[in-house]
Amino acid sequence: MDATQINLHKVIGPMLIGAWLNLMLFVLVINQALYYFRHYPIDRILVKIAVFAVLVCDMGTIIAGCADAYLDAVTFQGWYMDRYLHHSFLNSIQENGN
Repeated sequence: MDATQINLHKVIGPMLIGAWLNLMLFVLVINQALYYFRHYPIDRILVKIAVFAVLVCDMGTIIAGCADAYLDAVTFQGWYMDRYLHHSFLNSIQENGN
């Protein structure tokens, strides 16, 4: 399949839906974390740090997913596949002969 034959609506649509669903599920994660911190104040500090670390890591993936969805849907809308085909890491290695 050539890059000119790819329908961008079929590529960007599922990515946006996935980002939205990820945001909705993140609200549930925040709700459960708040429930844990309010109802179990005497748990060990190591467990609380682990819960907070998971929350921060999940927030990082949310930010990365939303940024990727925005960049692909808005910023790179007209040349979505060109970005991957001509500026990828593998193509740069092949061009350099390494």
